[in-house]
Amino acid sequence: MTNEERMSLLIAAGTRLDKASADLTSTDKLPARMKLREVIRSVLTGTDAEEFIEELIAVHARNGQAFDFQAFNFFVGLVAAAQDESLSNVFVYCKTAEMLAI
Repeated sequence: MTNEERMSLLIAAGTRLDKASADLTSTDKLPARMKLREVIRSVLTGTDAEEFIEELIAVHARNGQAFDFQAFNFFVGLVAAAQDESLSNVFVYCKTAEMLAI
């Protein structure tokens, strides 16, 4: 999967969740979160950032948490800016954030 394809999948899933979250009557909130989790898993599986799948799901697609579209856009920007298919820049960013939290 190319980084362009990864970015497209993430944008589609994030936009769906953002729209569902904005509509108080939407019944698509839970399915949209589930889809975003699935996309994050598929996008990161087999890359250097694979070990951070659960952490990124917790940040961007956890139930009962407001969807932060700006933070999600930053994550999508990291994927888009990756110079390699292994998404090493996402790994470095997540590892740095993890170290700063200690």
